[in-house]
Amino acid sequence: MKERGVFLTPSYDGMAWLEAYLPVDQAAGIFHRVDTAARAFQGPDEPRTLTQLRADVLTDVLTSAGATGHMSVSPDGPSTGQPATDDFNGDGASEPDGPDSPDGTHVMSEGLDSLAGLGGQVGRGGAGAYWGVQAKVFVTVPVMTLLGGDTPGELEGYGPIDPDTARKLAGHAPSFTRILTHPFTGARLGADATTYRVPKDLQDAVRVRDRTCRHPGCNRLAVFCELDHTTPWSQGGKTSYGNLAALCKRHHKLKSDGYWHYRQPEPGMIIAISPMGETYLTRPDPPPAPQDDPPPF
Repeated sequence: MKERGVFLTPSYDGMAWLEAYLPVDQAAGIFHRVDTAARAFQGPDEPRTLTQLRADVLTDVLTSAGATGHMSVSPDGPSTGQPATDDFNGDGASEPDGPDSPDGTHVMSEGLDSLAGLGGQVGRGGAGAYWGVQAKVFVTVPVMTLLGGDTPGELEGYGPIDPDTARKLAGHAPSFTRILTHPFTGARLGADATTYRVPKDLQDAVRVRDRTCRHPGCNRLAVFCELDHTTPWSQGGKTSYGNLAALCKRHHKLKSDGYWHYRQPEPGMIIAISPMGETYLTRPDPPPAPQDDPPPF
């Protein structure tokens, strides 16, 4: 904490490096806010790369302010503060839940869910922007850690975080999604959904489990991926934890077009079959497991 700072290093051709050394929860929140806003601008008529869009968003956030010091609002953008688009996790808000969960339960804390992103017009002759797209960062906290245990939490896209940081994020979370897991296998418990639409808690559970796109070698974060029915719904596949997997838009399309095929013999175990018939087996990393014995009941 004491070493945190912001550094400016001149470079060539009128460029410079701006670096920030921050606690991981703050750094991840800033990056997700910038990244989510940048992705909102992507489209067929947008010539800038994602990297360039991130740079333009960051520049506008830090250099554009109105009379009150807040972001200036584009005349073409909404001024109500309502989301311009759905977030990347589907519709519907999760109901607040406390950490009082049974044995084997992990609490996924949406600790940075309240970070608003940006939409509108960024970095093109004007600094207008509007608050709209919401970024979401998953923080998985074992229930025993919430009760004072020393098992690390898990910050999506980064890795393990110390128990104190995990508890701090959970304490400031506007909502919780309670994910009940098997005490030995870590698999999500509960009945299969009977509709095509994936329930909000199940979306979160699958993304927390998968972490990234499940296509071999793809590292796109699951929070920016689509949820695919491994066995298609039209062929009797259920909307369940054992028949859903995160696939980025590109690999989802390759599956839909029939080039790649996938099987999920058990929840989270994905067998990818290439157009040449080669198979690739991947498993997700297990969630953090409590190390302390549960209290007697």
